[in-house]
Amino acid sequence: MIKKVVVYWFDKENNIYNNPILIDQIQKVFPLKKNFEILYTEKGKPYLKDNPNIHISISHTDHLSFFAVSKKNIGIDVEVYDKKNIDIDQNIIENYYSIAEKNCLKIKNTPKNFYNLWTRKEALIKLTSGILNEDILKTNVIPHIITYENKKVLFKTITVEKNIILSAAMYKTFLKNKIQIILQRL
Repeated sequence: MIKKVVVYWFDKENNIYNNPILIDQIQKVFPLKKNFEILYTEKGKPYLKDNPNIHISISHTDHLSFFAVSKKNIGIDVEVYDKKNIDIDQNIIENYYSIAEKNCLKIKNTPKNFYNLWTRKEALIKLTSGILNEDILKTNVIPHIITYENKKVLFKTITVEKNIILSAAMYKTFLKNKIQIILQRL
């Protein structure tokens, strides 16, 4: 079984909130109230008012915004990286990566590998608590499926364009063991 996630992306200057094109596109896939409202939990996780069965996650980077919609809880993160910049901040690796992730980056320390892991970690944060905590720092996000807080979590990481990486995290249910990301540029 496959969990489907629709990710809409567009230039940041197009307001993600009350964006009529975004609203129309989401309406085609998910039955929402026409004028839905995006609210935030105390921990900063976005949700759609009056649409409890539709889950969203939002990520911004550089000049782009990404808006994920799913029938299941979802966390996404996106990063733009410079392929030529191989100066990766070792303090970030030392302070925010698990031992397995550090070892992985010792073998192949490239911007792409660094951001593959970083976007997975951020997607996990957005899926769960919305807060970077010690448990997430210690969690190895390299595998496709991990256990976090006694729940199975699936990851999917894709290259959106040459130097844009997107990761999605969702809870694994009994039969669903893959995430399909459907990208739509607006």
